[in-house]
Amino acid sequence: MTHPDSEFLATQALRRKTHNHRGTSLLAQRQPDFYGPLGHAWRANLQPPDKREAAAWRATLGVWLIHAPNVQPMWEYFVVVLVHLRDAEAIAPAHKEFKEAQYDVTVMTLDPEWPVPDLELLEDGGIHSGGQLVALEPAEFTAQFPDVGGDGFAYEIVEQHVRAVVEGRLIPDADYRTQWGQALAAAVWRYQSPDVQMRNKH
Repeated sequence: MTHPDSEFLATQALRRKTHNHRGTSLLAQRQPDFYGPLGHAWRANLQPPDKREAAAWRATLGVWLIHAPNVQPMWEYFVVVLVHLRDAEAIAPAHKEFKEAQYDVTVMTLDPEWPVPDLELLEDGGIHSGGQLVALEPAEFTAQFPDVGGDGFAYEIVEQHVRAVVEGRLIPDADYRTQWGQALAAAVWRYQSPDVQMRNKH
């Protein structure tokens, strides 16, 4: 089922302004991992945490880049970042919004004044200029959530949300924060339910 606004959003390309993103487009760099009526998404294959030169990246579990040119009239590239909130060497203690928080997911719009990120440099650790993620503030959506059975399942939940964006079921815009919050809460509840927890152990 597509988002009720998908048909309207698909017409936005007609009135979208010219973007200033420079560099090689993501489509030219690599085939997307996900396709949908509202765009494409790429999963960044990050280096293991102990091989990342930038300490700030060592808590990062996942990064997804989204090209959704018809979602907003002014922006077309978005990034979704998942981090764990555990204490880690060389990283300042995370601020937890509630005691049980274990993960933080953030959805941001990439600044069109900066080049499109270079996926290979980003995957190397994100410290080189070509791999930087320069986002607009404030974030479109950010939330923390509790343990769902491990990092792999937290990653799976967030990737489901990325798929929902390109499929038109979620919109990466602050006006849709309520929908993002509801979708995340529903996913966390499913993964914490006894039957899913039992299945995840096998």
